[in-house]
Amino acid sequence: MLFTAVILSGCSPEAKKAYSNENNRPVLHGEATPFMFQIYKETKILKIRTYHWNDGKGAPAGYIILSDKENKETGRWQAEVKSGKKETSSVLWEVEPDMALSPGIYYISTTDQKSWSFNNESNKAGFTSIYIQE
Repeated sequence: MLFTAVILSGCSPEAKKAYSNENNRPVLHGEATPFMFQIYKETKILKIRTYHWNDGKGAPAGYIILSDKENKETGRWQAEVKSGKKETSSVLWEVEPDMALSPGIYYISTTDQKSWSFNNESNKAGFTSIYIQE
């Protein structure tokens, strides 16, 4: 299942949130599935963010992992934690890979699938937002 939302806000004037499955519905945690997205032309990935509500406790930063459709790891980055809604600490994990990807299907996962938030609206894929260079 492909989750794509093009939103014109982002992390800098040259970045935009191009892929996201985040939504405002109540979240679950336990066994999130990887977030899948597809790129149709060479694209520079500036930032990847995952959401780890974990009953308001957040989670210590782990790694955000990018894999291709053959499940070959393309990148693994130590995340930095950021505050979320209501200043809840450690709920957002962010990395800035600053790398170009060729057209293809890719997956985002984390080293802590149990704290990664998801819901039925995300088809149980962990909440993820990907920012690209315009």
